[in-house]
Amino acid sequence: AWLGSVRLGTEPGFHAAPFPLTLETTDPGAVIRYTLDGSEPTASSREYSGALMITNRGSTANVLSAISTGPGWQPPSGLVFKGTVVRARAFREDALAGPGVSATYFVHPAGRGRYTLPVVSLTTDPRHFFDPAVGIYVPGLAPGGNYAQVGDTWERPVHVELFETNGLRVLAQDAGVRIHGNTSFGFPIKALRLHARNQRGTGPFRYRVFPGLDIDSFERLLLRPSGHDQQLTMMRDGLMQGLVRELGLDLQGYRPAVLFVNGEYWGLHNLQEAFEKQYFASHHPGVDAEAVEYLEGYPPGMFAYEGDATAYQQLLDGLVREDIRRPETYAWAGERMELANYRDYKIAEIFHYRWDIGNHRVWRPRTSDGRFRWILFDCDVGFGGFWSEPQPWSFDMLRAVLEPTGTLHGHNNEATVFLLRTLLRNETFREDFIRRFSDLLNSTLETGRVRRFIGAMVAEIAPEMQEHLRRWRAPSTMAEWDRQVQLLRTFADLRPRYVRDHLRARFSLGADARLTLAVSHA
Repeated sequence: AWLGSVRLGTEPGFHAAPFPLTLETTDPGAVIRYTLDGSEPTASSREYSGALMITNRGSTANVLSAISTGPGWQPPSGLVFKGTVVRARAFREDALAGPGVSATYFVHPAGRGRYTLPVVSLTTDPRHFFDPAVGIYVPGLAPGGNYAQVGDTWERPVHVELFETNGLRVLAQDAGVRIHGNTSFGFPIKALRLHARNQRGTGPFRYRVFPGLDIDSFERLLLRPSGHDQQLTMMRDGLMQGLVRELGLDLQGYRPAVLFVNGEYWGLHNLQEAFEKQYFASHHPGVDAEAVEYLEGYPPGMFAYEGDATAYQQLLDGLVREDIRRPETYAWAGERMELANYRDYKIAEIFHYRWDIGNHRVWRPRTSDGRFRWILFDCDVGFGGFWSEPQPWSFDMLRAVLEPTGTLHGHNNEATVFLLRTLLRNETFREDFIRRFSDLLNSTLETGRVRRFIGAMVAEIAPEMQEHLRRWRAPSTMAEWDRQVQLLRTFADLRPRYVRDHLRARFSLGADARLTLAVSHA
């Protein structure tokens, strides 16, 4: 027979004062065993014999946060805030051990007011993250670093808790965790991908994680420290996606949060959706998650996450073979790709100075009339910042995505420029592209709106930045973070004028015209 689960005498989460935590089992003769280091209780773990005193652990020595996570890592500047992770299980010699229970407790005079953002707590055996042989978060012994390894063998079990700003624990379940990203794993803070059903996960993460999305079930979630932007603003990815969300592009839900690992403060991370087959079904009613094509790369090196690249290659082959200037060819293309979606995707990419080399993804429902759509994601490189040219607001991204000149750090070539270059030879698409770009420069991408958007994002994470900087020492100071944020504002101020000049030069347009509107009713 199986034993029952251990009951906790106090709700997990934030508490203003120390308290005794009781653990209870209803199984006669059963012994409760528990751990406080994140490891799972075994028959040899400490036996529970009386209430555990849960206190403010902020003055205890750093343990996990004192472990190097790779090149550029620096130890925290002082003690990090800490909670207590309790894992408990019932044991008896004549029965199977009960299911484990995991909970995180934080004690601070401010209670839940200690943080203004959602709080995520990950609990796992420390070996799973930090052991040189098997730990996924450290350089370790694997070629290129443990954190660079991929696949099922580099996934580890983890318990996930999410505490809302109102203090409630809205998620608490086992899952799998992997390092996420292609190159950003080389930075001290790693992105993490949570797989709800893997390991002992019992189903999707069932909660409306992102208030702006009417979706309450997620197969996977990301905890992303803004990729290559983690040493600059910590918000570029969310900014560039959020700015164009109203255009109906395929984007990730985004919400900044505070992360703890085994009770130790791990800094700001952005909760984001992961692109996987269930994402498309959630965002597009009527789409079957088991019947999608989801591809990455440029021909001939397309990688299929789902389905295969046959239909996409047929689209490109047809555009090579047929004259796009003919209405019949343009109509044929429109039956295979969502032209308006692609138009808006490229406009966003050009304005943002965000290049999709290595991050070019398309998808479609695998049906007879399924059309390809483009995915805007991984926007940590753009809007100035990492890998940018001097004065990035002046960079002619329109030219870079149309001419295989190597100006994008040697990466724009015939394959990357082919589709937009071809479509713009069609008069209908060309006029639509120019008009749409002009409209968006006056609305979605207008300087005042972009500045307000930046201001709202800054206000959201600013209260937590100082503690994050002390934890990771990057950006180096609040003054440096303010300077990096100001570069975003400068980009917002100057980019529209340069983009208009680029459009004018490329398409031989006349001077700007100022249109004044009036209404007759007060």
